[in-house]
Amino acid sequence: MPPPEPAATGPRPNPFRDARPFGQIEIGGVLVPGVIQSVGDYTVKQDWNFQKASGGGSTATSANPDPANGPAATTATTTVQTAGSFGVSVWRGALLVEEVEITSVITTEQAYDDAIDFIAVLMPKRGRKVPSHSLVNPDANAVGVTRCAVRELAVPKEDKPGSGKYVFKFKICEYNPQKQAAAGKADPAKPGTEPKPADAGEAELQRLLNKAKE
Repeated sequence: MPPPEPAATGPRPNPFRDARPFGQIEIGGVLVPGVIQSVGDYTVKQDWNFQKASGGGSTATSANPDPANGPAATTATTTVQTAGSFGVSVWRGALLVEEVEITSVITTEQAYDDAIDFIAVLMPKRGRKVPSHSLVNPDANAVGVTRCAVRELAVPKEDKPGSGKYVFKFKICEYNPQKQAAAGKADPAKPGTEPKPADAGEAELQRLLNKAKE
């Protein structure tokens, strides 16, 4: 049995009850080093196709019923007609979170070592596919983002010369592997048919050929 998603483990996160999990991000089982300063937006967008109205007949009185609400209501004397004057919204799927920038501040020797180790976790070997990792953070998990991969990464950079404060910035994206669709059965081969004659001459020739076969 696969392990539960990060959002399904432990008590429900709530910043009024405990704000600490909201200030931490765990990627691949490793906490982002340093003190997190900012996190990008985990906005999950839906892809919709909005089709304009096509017009309706003179007897149209209402829109097509929503399948979730059951069939159109009818009475003994009146049947609800279908109106063509309403647009149609078609859901095409959920879009992935393509980029989230995370910024933390490194102020100790140990935190800098942790940042270098963290980079080794996220970065693939040169020429190899980028690995995916589990993502544990209340904000991300609340909208269903539970796996990620690195999108952009650099070593910590000193904020100002001699300040002793290093800024660590990197970007991640939501990871969703491609799923192989099941192949359907091939259509049976259709039997061939004799070509139909194009004119009276071909028709007569076809008649003679058929007679010779008898």
